[in-house]
Amino acid sequence: MSKQRLAYLCGTRAWGGLEMNQFRNCLWMMQRGHQVLLLAKENSPILIQAQQANIPVRIIAEHHRFKYLAASFRLGRILKEEKITHLFVRASTDLNIAAIAKTLVGRKLRLLYFMEMQIGINKKSFLHRARYRKIDHWICPLNYLTEQVVQRTGFNKRKISQLHSAINLEEQHLLDQDSCRESLKLPKGQLLFGLIGRIDPHKGQLLLLQALQIVNDPNVSICFMGEQTRDASNSYLNSLHQFIRENKLSEQVHFLDFQENPSEFYNAVDCVIMASRSETFGMVTVESFAHGKPVIGSASGGTPELIHQDALGFLFETDRADDLAKQMVLFKEKKESFDPNQITQEAKKFDHHQICREIEERYLSK
Repeated sequence: MSKQRLAYLCGTRAWGGLEMNQFRNCLWMMQRGHQVLLLAKENSPILIQAQQANIPVRIIAEHHRFKYLAASFRLGRILKEEKITHLFVRASTDLNIAAIAKTLVGRKLRLLYFMEMQIGINKKSFLHRARYRKIDHWICPLNYLTEQVVQRTGFNKRKISQLHSAINLEEQHLLDQDSCRESLKLPKGQLLFGLIGRIDPHKGQLLLLQALQIVNDPNVSICFMGEQTRDASNSYLNSLHQFIRENKLSEQVHFLDFQENPSEFYNAVDCVIMASRSETFGMVTVESFAHGKPVIGSASGGTPELIHQDALGFLFETDRADDLAKQMVLFKEKKESFDPNQITQEAKKFDHHQICREIEERYLSK
């Protein structure tokens, strides 16, 4: 297969799962020999990451509100100058300028939308349909998202396909639990649940603290790894510490700073908690599987589809601290029944080599 000229568009200024997935996929395809280009806003985190990784970049214009037309024409010029054959989009907020730019470039440009966010309401208006008609491939990581696209948009079913989000299994290292706990200054000899993610109400740290209080077992501890949302106030973090003080949980709760490679965290804990109200596709869940760790997750979004059997973890009723506590106690009782080898086997279907190969075969060879 001849190598294509691929562009990855990311107009957000955040550095979360969506942006990381776009960056990693751009990097992986470059490593496979494709000519890639990252299109991002000036001084955005993803642009800085790409420059550090020696990925070719071009700066795009701001395209919020009334600036989208000028930004679309600028994007179209870049795509023409760079002779781009395939444009990859993950943020729904980038679809508008991508669709207009595709109109300017013509049919030779293929627009691929990797769905990263759920569709909360119907999007069947004239403007939505006009935008969606420019998409050549709408790619969903899970079945429930495919169903959302079918039910809530007027998009052509024949252009919808399914492909998992990917992780680099070579970066997921299996390490000795006691050594990891010692390195991270976490208690040995206790049942340790972990929650990794930014310190934010949407991630459910307070819910886990409430569940820990209900469990009421001094031999059970929890560990949070993550940093506050950028530019957010300290109010949520302060509320967590206040809850810990008021309920005398300081000996059972541990905070760790975010790490680029959190393998020590995953190896240190016994089970990972996904306490957020809804995850589109839980990359943390997949990373947990890669480390042989079961997951207790909220029964909403994509989590039930990932935790599809008791051998991989348990589900709890969304926003119910009492039910989360119940599942934590159940895990304590059945901890020895979880087979780390079986769990790591589940992670292999998310291997980035396999996913990139499928991208080439499904979308780049036509």
